[in-house]
Amino acid sequence: MGYGLNHDQVELMKGPTLSSSLPVVFDNSEKIDGIVMRCPECDRTVPDVLVRGRVQRPTVHVAVVDAGCYCEHCDTFGMQTLRFYDDGRAMFFNGKAWKEFDADPPSFWDRAKRYFAPRHNI
Repeated sequence: MGYGLNHDQVELMKGPTLSSSLPVVFDNSEKIDGIVMRCPECDRTVPDVLVRGRVQRPTVHVAVVDAGCYCEHCDTFGMQTLRFYDDGRAMFFNGKAWKEFDADPPSFWDRAKRYFAPRHNI
């Protein structure tokens, strides 16, 4: 197997596009409409057609997404496991532990306001 992918990762990449499993809708109407994958090498957004994955629902409150992508620019594969909760939390697995992240990151303007506010009393 080239590219250093294990058997499970190869099977994931042979499967359907991740977008075919979306949206994920929770009982409380919280919804995951889409997932943007970025190349682990060049940080470019990978087109949906090159993103494969599956969604598992271990409980009604949680969705686990196994996603893989291929960057044509770098000839590189990227893999990620994500957890989404019906309360809006999102986590990724870094290979050792689950880490929380903001699934709806703030806009550039909001980040700039936070950055400059403490320094300039904005």
